[in-house]
This record gives sequence, structure tokens and C-alpha cells, in this order.
Amino acid sequence: NFINYEFQRIITAGMVFIIFYLINVNFTFSNSTQLGIAIYASFNENIMSIYQKVGQKPDFIQIDLVDDTVYKNADTVNLGVFDEINKYWPDKFVELHLMSLNPEEWINKLEKVGLNGVDLIIFHEDIKNILDVFKSIKKNYKDMMFGIFYFNTTGISKIKKYAEYCDQITVMGISKLGFSGQEFSEKTYSTIKKIDNLSNRKNFILEVDGGVNSSNYFKLKVDKIVSGSSVLLSKNAKKTILEFKNF
Repeated sequence: NFINYEFQRIITAGMVFIIFYLINVNFTFSNSTQLGIAIYASFNENIMSIYQKVGQKPDFIQIDLVDDTVYKNADTVNLGVFDEINKYWPDKFVELHLMSLNPEEWINKLEKVGLNGVDLIIFHEDIKNILDVFKSIKKNYKDMMFGIFYFNTTGISKIKKYAEYCDQITVMGISKLGFSGQEFSEKTYSTIKKIDNLSNRKNFILEVDGGVNSSNYFKLKVDKIVSGSSVLLSKNAKKTILEFKNF
């Protein structure tokens, strides 16, 4: 009887351990935030150097295409960056942050250099006829995901208006578009909270882009975060990525 009791006790303890282990694994992975690296579509970017720093550690790659319609001092756009990114990260999810008020112009140009390598396009909140752009994307690129990026000062009523069309909503963590290294804006937190309370929140991905660093990444309860200089200028970029992802 004593042997049977001890055997049952060991079996029970083992089962309890397995159950709690599975719960912990599921909780950890279901609550993990994805981290992407921002790379500018610019002749100033050294893609090989970035790859040597981060390797395959990022969950996804974000290409920032900026023109002078949103930032007057924007660098000349280098569409060759798209091929380089597909070369170094062929299996990574790629999102295009299209910082332009003339998105159709760039989409037409990108068709010639491999828009097929892009999984998601994020459009500026102030482009004209945004619903027409949405319909065009869904018609011509059936598998392409559609997103809109908003300033952290944008009212929730405007965000709510187009939320049903979005696969992703991106909130800018910085005040100005077009260049990296800016400080994080505290206004971002309240905007995130309001978006998180939308009735259809589960239907779209929520991302914060810009200003993410070692002092705020753990406060951002979102699906995805995008970082540039905070990771790339750190002493150990791969270690920083893992730190940001596993808080």
C-alpha cells in the first residue's frame, strides 16, 4: 500500500508539473510582443552592416520610405533596398511604412522592383481618399495586409472611423516623421489605451513605431514594436532585441 501511495503521489506531482508548465509556455508565447527593425529606403543605409548587427533576431523588418511630401529634408529614396532586404531576410515578414501623401505613385514604382516581397503596407493617416486606396490594394494584391499609421495626438474618433478596414494600426511614438533618434512621446500611452478599448480591437494588430528604448519598451502593451537607433546603436544589438522581446 505504501508503494502504491508513493507511486500515485509521484504520478500526481508529475501531472501537476506538466499542467503548470504548459500553462506557463502558453502564457509566455501568447503575451510576447514582436519586435521589428526599421530600415530606411535610403542610399545612406548599409543593409549588410545592419544584418551583421541583428542577424535573424528581429521578428519582422519595417522599410521606411519617406518622401518630401511629409518631410521636406527627406533623403533620396533608394528602391534597391527592397531587393537587399529580401536577400538578407528572405523568410521574414516585411512591412512597408509608406510615409508619403502620394502613395499610388510609389506603389506603381514598387511594382517594378518586387512589391511581392512586402506583406503589409502602412499608409499615412492624412492621404486623400484612403478608402479608395484600401479598395485598390485589396483588389490588386489580395494577400496584402492594409494598415494606417497615426500620430499619437490623433483623436480616437478618427482612428475608430477606419479601424474596421485595418489589418494593423500603427501609432507613432515620436512627434515628427522622417528621421530616427527622437525621444518617445508620453502622449502615446493614452492613445494606445483608447485604441485598446475599441470594440473591434481583436480584429487588428496594434503597433508602436518610434522612440522605443530601454526605459519604455516594457510599458508598451501592444502586439508589435518597431525600433531603429535604440537597437542598432546599442553595444550588442542582438542582446537588446531579446531584452525588448522578452519583458
